[in-house]
Amino acid sequence: MVVFSNVCDGRSAAIDLERAAMGAFLRVRCRVPLALEEEIPTLLYPMPVLGTEIGERRGGRVAVTVFLPHSECVKAADVEMLLAAAAADGFEVGYVEEEDWLANYRKEVRPFAVGETWWVDPHPETPTAAPPGRRRLVIPPRMAFGSGSHESTSLILRALETADLKGRSVLDVGTGSGILALAAELSGARRVLGVDIDAMATHIARQIGDLQEWRPGVHHVVGSAGCAVGGFFDVVLCNMISAHFMPLLDSLAAALAPQGTLVLSGLLVGETDAVGAELRGRGLVVGPVAVMNEWASVSSVRNQ
Repeated sequence: MVVFSNVCDGRSAAIDLERAAMGAFLRVRCRVPLALEEEIPTLLYPMPVLGTEIGERRGGRVAVTVFLPHSECVKAADVEMLLAAAAADGFEVGYVEEEDWLANYRKEVRPFAVGETWWVDPHPETPTAAPPGRRRLVIPPRMAFGSGSHESTSLILRALETADLKGRSVLDVGTGSGILALAAELSGARRVLGVDIDAMATHIARQIGDLQEWRPGVHHVVGSAGCAVGGFFDVVLCNMISAHFMPLLDSLAAALAPQGTLVLSGLLVGETDAVGAELRGRGLVVGPVAVMNEWASVSSVRNQ
């Protein structure tokens, strides 16, 4: 059933402009088969999706809400058609104000521990001190990816706990909120560069940096992995779904210094063999795979 026509027709243009000025977003709700849940990020690539919320599971189906920029009416229709072709149903499409989207989450989210040493505090206005032995990262809920709660982010934070970063240089590709770049600096890195093709994400990462208990020296630039090639980085971090990082593998490998380490996260467990083969094909030595639920991270080393 197509329900999108009334959201984007000419009659609603004035309302669209008003909502755009207020920071409204498009919301596509539906229910998809449970077997499709893990495939949603790949299915929606390369749509301009701001976020996806997984809801209630019932009767072999799961509720999914996809958020897009207010200006992407046509793309939202494409999202609906893609999901409908994958047996999704129960579509509802409309607007949601930015505050409505984030306000409830901001109210409910609490500081939480990650791994053995990290403490992620989402409330800079009412700070919660880190428990003994943990390091506090202030990461308020924003639209930029990387709150620390997702398994893919947690996997790299855990990897950084045991990495020897003292005096080393780190590149964080697709930095999002900047949480991994901040964690790398707090782990002893002497130079950290965060890059993201989204200028808004870079802006948000700088703002989040200013909220920390120390004065971060992380440098953020708008760009992709290709702007940092040249073998200058001892460690390269990349937390993206595989459909996003696979085209970047040549640039990621080229950014590594001799004996440098590349840490990829955001891939599904079933993708690890294929990703490992691609890394070995670029002269990298693949290390152990870390797993959390259905998500995995892979570390590899440039041996020359």
